[in-house]
Amino acid sequence: MWEFPGGGIEDGETPKEAIKREIKEETGLDIIPQRMIGIFSDTKDGLTIKVHLFECLIRGGKPLAVECRSLKFIELKKAGNFNLAPVDRKIALYLKNSR
Repeated sequence: MWEFPGGGIEDGETPKEAIKREIKEETGLDIIPQRMIGIFSDTKDGLTIKVHLFECLIRGGKPLAVECRSLKFIELKKAGNFNLAPVDRKIALYLKNSR
């Protein structure tokens, strides 16, 4: 499955700090979170995944697939062509409908 980059919030970390760290760890990019767009969640087998979605600017770095097999930048309208994780499908649909 394809997933948007990101991950867990560590103890004492804000969501903005977490997304900066996670994006750097997973893609090698330095970002500046601008605003939180929303919080999305999905529950399966009693486990709830909660995603804080941020609009971000890329400050620097070279995009690399650091903690994954592949990294792609795609047009939002092509997201339906990818086998997205359930919560990421919700995010893609929200973004598509809000444009």
